[in-house]
Amino acid sequence: MLPIGIEGNPVRRAGHGCAAGLALRGGPCQKPRAINGGIKAVSYLVVFLGAGLGGALRHGVNLWAARAGSSFPFGTMLINIVGSVLMGALTGWFAARGGGPQALRLFLTTGILGGFTTFSTFSLEAFLLWERGAHAAALAYVAVSVAAGIAGVAVSLLVLRQLA
Repeated sequence: MLPIGIEGNPVRRAGHGCAAGLALRGGPCQKPRAINGGIKAVSYLVVFLGAGLGGALRHGVNLWAARAGSSFPFGTMLINIVGSVLMGALTGWFAARGGGPQALRLFLTTGILGGFTTFSTFSLEAFLLWERGAHAAALAYVAVSVAAGIAGVAVSLLVLRQLA
């Protein structure tokens, strides 16, 4: 089986894929689709609709968690964990079935899970780097993303508080 990437797309390396006569799950080889200029408006629409649903779900979970009355961000933590589990499950499911329709992959992963949490994509990308043997890159990706993300929030909040 070929390694999988974001949105359940197979990641083809040299010597893999149609050029080498291999295809996912014994299916026919398909030519890669053009990305520049070839993306149809429907792909944006399905991502837009999915992101709206995912954002509404995130809001619902945060409201539910706020009822607990804790100052700890349990809602966000739950969203990040559930989103990561669902991203792994969907990506694995699509890979096991040869990818599935692009619109469905976009709707569920980039759309719903992207609107629900971007942490799920971060988790998947870090895991895929590790799985491919790029251990240093995976560790750097995690460390820089977390440190720079927290630093970015801190600096922007401090600046804006000074301006207020």
